[in-house]
Amino acid sequence: MAARLPRGRSTKKRPRGKRYLIATNGKVTEKEYFERLVDLYGLRGRVVIDKGGAGRDPKTLVERAVDLKTKEDIEAREEHFDSWESVWAVTDVDDFSMFAAQQLAKQEGVGLAVSNPCFEVWLIDHVIVCPESCAETKACEKKAQELGVTCARGKKSKSLEKSKAIGFSITKERVDKALQNARRHNSDRKRQVRCHSIDQASKYSVWTDVPSIVNCLRTGVQE
Repeated sequence: MAARLPRGRSTKKRPRGKRYLIATNGKVTEKEYFERLVDLYGLRGRVVIDKGGAGRDPKTLVERAVDLKTKEDIEAREEHFDSWESVWAVTDVDDFSMFAAQQLAKQEGVGLAVSNPCFEVWLIDHVIVCPESCAETKACEKKAQELGVTCARGKKSKSLEKSKAIGFSITKERVDKALQNARRHNSDRKRQVRCHSIDQASKYSVWTDVPSIVNCLRTGVQE
């Protein structure tokens, strides 16, 4: 007598490598950096970099990350596979209010990676400790351009507005150096303000949360 075929889908969870979602409101720089970082650590296919929130305010960006997370969680339950290991929303402080974004991120289990004043803080850390003189966005962008960590691509203009491409090779040694440099300006005093009074931006600039993402991805490489 022939064996009966099982009815319906298997309820056994299918093993999958840990996967990560990074949502950013940056239009060029952040996406390009994380794409190179993913290649550096051999994580292509395990990290999704979403820029559907490009140009949006931090709260709207977090809302998008939450929506993507919720959809994946539902599909994961239905198809019996693991959902995202971590979900991140990457944003600059600039002139935005960050409080609502931080509250929503905490509530929904999304990591909020803030760079103050802008993402270039983290890029500068690959070369030198980002100086306190980079507390304003224009000064930080100018320093990044001077150091060659950002550049214009496809156009001769070197204006700050167009110097948004990554201008250097990302290596493990440079990332290690950036992590060390970030620790030097991410002081405990600034950390307290960042966590408890996020809209008091002037009191914790310069700052970047990007090391948390990098360390998370490096852990994923080892597992």
